Amino acid sequence: MKKNLVLESVLTYVFFELNKHNINYVVLRNYDSLPHDVGNDLDILIKESESEKVDQILKKVLLKYNLFIKRDHIRFSYRGIYLGSNDDSGFDLQIDLYTSLVKGWITYSDSSIVLTNRIKYKTFYIPEPSHELQAIIYKELFAYKKVRSKYDHQINLLKSKISKHGFFEVSSNYISKISANEVYEIILNDKKFDGTSLKPHLGNVFNIKNMFSWGKFRLKEKLGC
Repeated sequence: MKKNLVLESVLTYVFFELNKHNINYVVLRNYDSLPHDVGNDLDILIKESESEKVDQILKKVLLKYNLFIKRDHIRFSYRGIYLGSNDDSGFDLQIDLYTSLVKGWITYSDSSIVLTNRIKYKTFYIPEPSHELQAIIYKELFAYKKVRSKYDHQINLLKSKISKHGFFEVSSNYISKISANEVYEIILNDKKFDGTSLKPHLGNVFNIKNMFSWGKFRLKEKLGC
């Protein structure tokens, strides 16, 4: 019980501070039970230019709730922060911060459009339904070539709220129109995504800047830097 109360208090304060400082963010998924229950982790998309402000907010959270960072994992466009408590509450929390929506170095969704069109939910912000559904499905297809069953409920809730324009606008510069149409038709016809592959635009695949940045982070990981 104490652990859950601490979690609720911490998350409520996190969202309060993000809103107070006008941070442009969205909780990407698994938000229905927040702030009472976080599931496995808290996935938040932020603007890269606001990363330092978010870091300062997290430092305030650590101090206020007597927490510490157990592990801080930084990769390309991603930071995974694992929090623990200095007391006996048993509190732990993983916060995953994303500054772009990518798999490897390949972008699958325009994060600036997602952030611009965010909507208020409870005391925090979430993506517009079309953008949320697109991000869930494309992330899953890039990673697994299927959509895992744990997302079935959320997909069923979202698909009645989406617009074709909203679904396509966040990926039109990154994913081929043929692939996007195929995915959209699967959603509309309640089919399975098993074996479905996404075909990015070549310019997205051969984005030299992203490839270099991603490769640099991967090399640091292997070298243990």
